[in-house]
Amino acid sequence: MMKHHQPQLCERVSALHRTGHGARKSLQKDFSPSSTAFKKSGSLSEQTELSSLSDLLLALQDELGQMSFEHQELVHQIDATQHREQKQDLQRELERLVARMEEKGVQITKLRKHQQTVHKLTQSQTCAEEHTSKQLSGIKPPVPSLVKAKQRGKKGGTTHNNLQLLRETQKFRNSLKQDDLSWET
Repeated sequence: MMKHHQPQLCERVSALHRTGHGARKSLQKDFSPSSTAFKKSGSLSEQTELSSLSDLLLALQDELGQMSFEHQELVHQIDATQHREQKQDLQRELERLVARMEEKGVQITKLRKHQQTVHKLTQSQTCAEEHTSKQLSGIKPPVPSLVKAKQRGKKGGTTHNNLQLLRETQKFRNSLKQDDLSWET
């Protein structure tokens, strides 16, 4: 239902499907018992996996941006339309678009969490290898900082907060339109 074709987005998504790193396949592979937590893999394949996840995340964010643009267009069309039936049709289309945007936001959140999990797993593997080698040499590793952990936790909530604000604004706007309030000037 996208109104404008974006070749770069289509190329990115088709490239991800060609390489076999689609979101579903990637999630199934990484949460299976033979995931990276249970086996050693080369750093090149780990970097490729993280790169593929980043590419997929960018593609999803581009789609959400396009939907946001469509949302703005629909709101302008609703405001400009004088016929009640057309307004209702546009409002239903807007509601469907908001639902799709919420689904896309959930997908982005899940993918970010998965990306962080993969990153933590690869980081813990390298830390374990470094710890083993340093233990043999007698060097103690530094204590991890709590500041970094707190900063990471705040990033995922931003998308959720933005979607919640969008929903509340939409409900408020619809309630104003349904009440047919008119302002005296």
